[in-house]
Amino acid sequence: MDKTRILVVDDELVIRESLSDWLEESGYYVEAVENGYKAIEKVKGEEWDILLVDLKMRGLNGIDVMREVKKLREDIPVIIITGYPTVDTAVEAMKEGAYDYIVKPFNPEEIDLIIRNIIERQRLLKENILLRKELK
Repeated sequence: MDKTRILVVDDELVIRESLSDWLEESGYYVEAVENGYKAIEKVKGEEWDILLVDLKMRGLNGIDVMREVKKLREDIPVIIITGYPTVDTAVEAMKEGAYDYIVKPFNPEEIDLIIRNIIERQRLLKENILLRKELK
């Protein structure tokens, strides 16, 4: 099976590097970009399984990035990460279709568990589609 492809979008270099390192150590293929515009270009040009997007960035914020990504690929799970959590941004992120909303600093195991849940969910959806086709 191919490695799960994860795109990390954060304007803080230390977050991009540490998240990328953790995820690569867990066996995922990871790329990281520093802003929403680059993230959207990456989604236009390549297949991604999961996006981890910082909420507060210069230019496009994380929710704007998620909206644009969802226009391109509605099915892609987006996890919003933030160092500035509020109830309003959490509610907005979830209403706009975020898979999850995680507060910095976070535990790598927490991210890993969420990603494993996404992968399992995607596997079950694909299996369900195949079984429905076989029934027809």
